[in-house]
Amino acid sequence: MVYRAYRAPYTWVPQLPAPRQKPVSRLDVATFRVPGAAPLGRDRVVELKGAEGYAAEGDLCVAPSAGSGATRPSTGHDRRARWRP
Repeated sequence: MVYRAYRAPYTWVPQLPAPRQKPVSRLDVATFRVPGAAPLGRDRVVELKGAEGYAAEGDLCVAPSAGSGATRPSTGHDRRARWRP
C-alpha cells in the first residue's frame, strides 16, 4: 500500500499566521510505527456473547499481491495471534 499526504499552502488561509514547522520522523518500515507510537499488540481482549467475528477467509478486504511473498493469515483456532508476512 502507498500512503500519501498533501498539505495546503499556508498562503491559502491568509487570516492565520503560518505555524512553526517541525520535521516528521521516518517510519520504521519493519513495524510500520512512528517514533513514540504505542507498541504493537493489545492491552486486553473483550469477547461479546452472541457477537459474530470475521469470517475465517474474509481477509478483511485486503489480499496480498501475487509474487509479493506475503502469505494469508492463519485460519487456525488462535484468533489472537498476530499475522506477520
